[in-house]
Amino acid sequence: MGVGDVKLWLALLWALPVEFTSNILPLLFLSFLLTSLSQLL
Repeated sequence: MGVGDVKLWLALLWALPVEFTSNILPLLFLSFLLTSLSQLL
């Protein structure tokens, strides 16, 4: 996973409301894990 991807996700998190962020945070970490694993393969 590139550094640019992480900056993009963090910028999206910063723009979202707090209530929405708390609900989507586990999904976000799961997508981080899946994309990083797919780039390793």
